[in-house]
Amino acid sequence: MEPGLNAWIDESIHAPSADLGFYILATAISDSSRAERTRERLHMLVFTGQERLHWRDESPKRRAQIVDVIASTSLTHVIVLAEVEARRQERARRKCLQRLLFELDQRGVTRAWIESRQAAQDRRDQEMVASLHGSGAISPRFTVAFAKPLDDPMLWIPDAVAGMTLAALRDDNHTWLDQLNDSYTLISL
Repeated sequence: MEPGLNAWIDESIHAPSADLGFYILATAISDSSRAERTRERLHMLVFTGQERLHWRDESPKRRAQIVDVIASTSLTHVIVLAEVEARRQERARRKCLQRLLFELDQRGVTRAWIESRQAAQDRRDQEMVASLHGSGAISPRFTVAFAKPLDDPMLWIPDAVAGMTLAALRDDNHTWLDQLNDSYTLISL
């Protein structure tokens, strides 16, 4: 674990084929010294036989428990969203990721882990990071790597925060997101 501020990033997409939808990138930002305790608290919510927490698979009761744990931490969150057409998801991702990485760098984050997707998609993300470094949009000290949710429970948090955000946008259900109080910043592109 890198010392200093670290961020974990995940996405949520709601892009119905006929309408505009939402592309959301959410983060959990933590001092590295507190991340291990947060992982332990998340693991305590996992049922026997369940590999991980995943927002879309959880019942409303379980979602409330997950939100309670997240809200009780000292984590902060940055959420970047864009409207998206179903066929333009990667374009929306690039726009959101570029803004999110800039925001994280400005907040003093030195290391970010993005939930890994397919190798080619991860390569495109890494190329964009290199371009942002080269243009000076993010500082050279800010590094980005990829991780899998089964390997790092900290990725369960931005998954949940993205799900909370989607519920607020799509269903006008602000119950869960409101519990995070002032610990999040929402940026619409």
